[in-house]
Amino acid sequence: MPVQVRGSVAVAEAGDALDVRACTPGSAVRVDRGAHVLRGAPGSVTGLDLDRLVLASGSGGSASELDVAGAAALSRSVVAPAPKLRVTERGRTHRTARVTGAGGPFVLVLGESFNSGWTLSANGKDLGGAELVDGFANGWVVHPDRTGTVVLTLDWTPQRRIWIALGISVLTALVCVVLLVVGRGRSAVSTDGGAGDEPVLVSPLPVGPARSAPGPRVSTRATVVAAVGVALFGTVFAAPWVGLLAGAATAVALRWPGLRWLPALGAVGAVGMTGLYVLVQQHRYRYPPVIEWPTFFDRIHRVALAGVVLLAADALVRLIVERAGEDHTHGGAPPTART
Repeated sequence: MPVQVRGSVAVAEAGDALDVRACTPGSAVRVDRGAHVLRGAPGSVTGLDLDRLVLASGSGGSASELDVAGAAALSRSVVAPAPKLRVTERGRTHRTARVTGAGGPFVLVLGESFNSGWTLSANGKDLGGAELVDGFANGWVVHPDRTGTVVLTLDWTPQRRIWIALGISVLTALVCVVLLVVGRGRSAVSTDGGAGDEPVLVSPLPVGPARSAPGPRVSTRATVVAAVGVALFGTVFAAPWVGLLAGAATAVALRWPGLRWLPALGAVGAVGMTGLYVLVQQHRYRYPPVIEWPTFFDRIHRVALAGVVLLAADALVRLIVERAGEDHTHGGAPPTART
């Protein structure tokens, strides 16, 4: 679209803003719903750098011409009386408000950084996730009923998963305490003479003759149940591909004793890859030390979770193998043939 530049020479020489308008009066840029990309000619070609482009329309949808001052004046104009909003409950993850005097649809804006985790319900009707407003905030279009009164409820839905995770963490900690107490009790009454043995560090990756040691056999049923359980846990906790990978590693480790180091190696590799990725990306882009710093590395997030799932799989494999060894010991030595 051909445009013309308006302004004095003094303003241009001072580097201040100049008004740019279409050459044809009344011409308009018509766009449909959705995202659109508008590109201007490079300043190296036209001799002018287009720093900002403002599109505006009237209340009926018709085009509206604006100059530099007119754009600011339009943003301050009030088309219709705004409804009254009163916040009745304000929390970190749950908020309610009551709107009165709404004569028609209006936009509710939550002035926090945009996040799809926020959902809104109006008079009990779910309006879903937010739309991006003002380049950073969360916004919803609300259609009130005839009375013009709306009860709005904002919920931070990821908090539910956080509470579930915290509950699992507390339960896991309690189980660890119980196992610690029970383990000490068994050690106190042990009569096998092993109480005075020195602790020994064992590598998760056996080398030499230990690599070929057969170890206790694990039943097919236990292998299948463990692999499926780990796969389901990985799918829910991280992603389907993580569950598939961890389940396969668990099955291989239980089926072939010589490969029981596989989940541990996978966990170390995933965590190491995550750390290396963070170091490289931070060095390349110099991300600022802000509260949303972890979100700069979303691409590697699933890999880090895979390391956690594989670590849990390794612990499960060790527990199953230990139980299988105890069952074999309690069952007695197999009969031997003599000639």
